[in-house]
Amino acid sequence: MLDDGTVERRVRLLRPMERLTVTVAELARSHWRPAEPEAFAAVWETEAAAVPEFATSTLHLVTGLLLPVWQHLPDTNLRVVRLQTDDGERIIGRVVAPEALAEVERNFGAGAGAVPCPRRSRRGPRCWRGGQCCIWPTSCGCAGSR
Repeated sequence: MLDDGTVERRVRLLRPMERLTVTVAELARSHWRPAEPEAFAAVWETEAAAVPEFATSTLHLVTGLLLPVWQHLPDTNLRVVRLQTDDGERIIGRVVAPEALAEVERNFGAGAGAVPCPRRSRRGPRCWRGGQCCIWPTSCGCAGSR
């Protein structure tokens, strides 16, 4: 729905390694055209055969207790994922886009200006893994708090 309450019709275009959602108007302006089932099947099979068995990609995640820090994360891409590493470690976290990493570092007080934390608070998530001060640097007891 649009801000004024009207419904905007959308279609989903599926490919072997991609899923794209566009408005009906965008579809009409694009190069996509209807295809006969036989022609479609041939093109689909050719594209599917070219897909590698495995793909490697980089995924930036914020993990741990997410609810107390949710408001400090970017408000774009609210996707939460659950994954398992090759070593069997299970991880749940919120995806952070590469262009939002600097914002996340600023919000958590990490980066070049981060101060090592001499103690961890028992009252809540005051420090993150690695002992750097984060969201509440003045209340976590760091000697060099801002």
